[in-house]
Amino acid sequence: MRLVFLILFSATPAYAGGLNVPTNIKLDQIECGVAGKNNAYAYFSWDSAQGATSYRFYSKIADGTDKYRAYDEVTAPNYELSFNPQFDFYVAVSSVNTFTGNPPSAAESNKSADFYLSAKKLLTLCYGGQNKLTQSVPNTPWATVSAQQSKDLEQAQTKIAQLEKKLANVESNLKETQQKQSALEKIVNNLLNFLGRLFKFQL
Repeated sequence: MRLVFLILFSATPAYAGGLNVPTNIKLDQIECGVAGKNNAYAYFSWDSAQGATSYRFYSKIADGTDKYRAYDEVTAPNYELSFNPQFDFYVAVSSVNTFTGNPPSAAESNKSADFYLSAKKLLTLCYGGQNKLTQSVPNTPWATVSAQQSKDLEQAQTKIAQLEKKLANVESNLKETQQKQSALEKIVNNLLNFLGRLFKFQL
């Protein structure tokens, strides 16, 4: 099953290095499923400065580890996913190409990204909110979001942005009105003071 989203993630390097790290990752496709008895996978792609790149992440559920393998469906270098206690994970280039068994080429390494994604969101989307991929996952379709639901979510986000803009305009207008009211009150007070002095002078 395939989930369609428009979600932006800030990407942070897992370590200082020569990898080309995208500053924003646009998560636009997720597909969760079971690949064999003891393997589950989450497929997604993102747009970076190097163009659209698709990765398929495999996790061995039955082996009790927190490490996962992934490969680029185009160039097929091997990657390793590691969890930290905050349920973020990063992808680092491995020294072995998944399909050839050879080290990835310099081009493969240079186009690869070292980045963080929100694992909590990915787990919620693909694994029903389970806190670790190593927990037992039933060999059944996981929770999915329909294209219509995704479209509704996008429209709701657009409407929220429009309302926030209107609210900002209202606040700006209110501030301007308050400033005008303050200036008008000052003029009225000055006029009343002048009339008061004039009345006393006439007496």
